[in-house]
Amino acid sequence: MPPVAWGWEIWLYFFIGGVSGGAVAVAALIDLLNDGRARPLLRLATIIALPLLLVSLALLTIDLGRPERFTNLVLAWRPTSPMWWGTFLLAAAVAGSGLLLFESRSEGVGLSWIERWLRHLAILFSAGLVIYTAVLLANSSRPLWSATPLIPAIFALSAISTGIAALAIGSRWIPTPFEKGLERVELPALLLEFTVIGVMLAWLAWAAGPAGAAAIGVLSDPLIGVLFWVFVVGVGLVIPATALVDRWAIPPSWRPVFILIGSLALRIVIVVGGQGTPLA
Repeated sequence: MPPVAWGWEIWLYFFIGGVSGGAVAVAALIDLLNDGRARPLLRLATIIALPLLLVSLALLTIDLGRPERFTNLVLAWRPTSPMWWGTFLLAAAVAGSGLLLFESRSEGVGLSWIERWLRHLAILFSAGLVIYTAVLLANSSRPLWSATPLIPAIFALSAISTGIAALAIGSRWIPTPFEKGLERVELPALLLEFTVIGVMLAWLAWAAGPAGAAAIGVLSDPLIGVLFWVFVVGVGLVIPATALVDRWAIPPSWRPVFILIGSLALRIVIVVGGQGTPLA
């Protein structure tokens, strides 16, 4: 494969953004639907997301090369720049997570209108943080990124799965009353992600012409092929889904770890593999 311009900082930034955005969006939605009874779950999500979002800020600064470039992105009004939107959404997600973390209302009290708006905004900014990176890729000329419109959907579904996985791991140290509820939506989320990835492969193979063929060819690369078929599909989707049906497949504590590994591999495949295809 040819050299890549985007290195580890970018695929790690995409992964961390997916985990943090997915965890906050899932927990905020559950809390909205339960009128504040899921506050412990949302608090756990913000405890997970806030440090990860700060790491994302550091990764973005590293990729830009100089700290003043990040400052310029934050201070300048450039709504036509995808990087500006990414920085804005990241900063908004950090601020929103901080506000949610330090809410002081008592458990068992229904949500006020301000709290409802905070949760709606948290879902909006978290979803934007997850999806904007895929939209940025889809608007490029690389076949793996632009030959199918499904990359944003895959990123969104992967973020839901990884957000649930991160909450499941966090619940081992900070128990919440919603672990079973998360487990019930985990299998449909995994199956839907698996289905959309299958549709993407079919689209690339039969409906995307030469660009799709070039994108499929990336999966024949030894490294990218192993990452995709073994880690994204096998470790990240098939094994966890099987474990939810057959409890003896793997220990339950391993399942969220496998999902996170698969999600990380997905970002590596998309970012590194996408750069391995020639410009269309």
